Amino acid sequence: ARDDGTDIRAYIAVGLAASCLMAPIASLFGLGAGLSPRAAAASVLFALAISYYDILQELLRARLQAFTMMKATVLRSLLIPLLGLGSSLIGQSGILLLVSSGLAYALAALAFTGNAWRGLAFEIDWARFRELAVRGIPLTASLTLFALSTMIDRFAVSFIVGSAQSGEYSSGVDL
Repeated sequence: ARDDGTDIRAYIAVGLAASCLMAPIASLFGLGAGLSPRAAAASVLFALAISYYDILQELLRARLQAFTMMKATVLRSLLIPLLGLGSSLIGQSGILLLVSSGLAYALAALAFTGNAWRGLAFEIDWARFRELAVRGIPLTASLTLFALSTMIDRFAVSFIVGSAQSGEYSSGVDL
């Protein structure tokens, strides 16, 4: 934020790329947990979209770009119910609602990606990267459990009360 030479965005980009490479394993985990192939894929894509959105928000916060953070949050808050409504007009599926929420997160993040990544100098000290990776393992485990909990509840609600009520629940949770 202060342009003091410390820029960890390159490390974040490598970590994000590693997370994306883990998507097939996460999808297999979803299949092993009993999700259909479509549900597993939708869950992984939702997790990647929300992860990128959260990373973007943290980068904007670190760069003291509060107004841009607010615009991204407002855009996400508008897109989730709009895309959710659109997806419910297409079909009555919890998977479709999950995809629409993931798309809303991705679009909101992509709209402000330039603000967070502009001026990135891709220089990595691999020894420092290894240290950051090892120290980040507990946080990674915690965030993985959080991402799983934000996906699984939608399917449970859809199974118990149906797709229509699941859509209402998902819209409320995302806001």
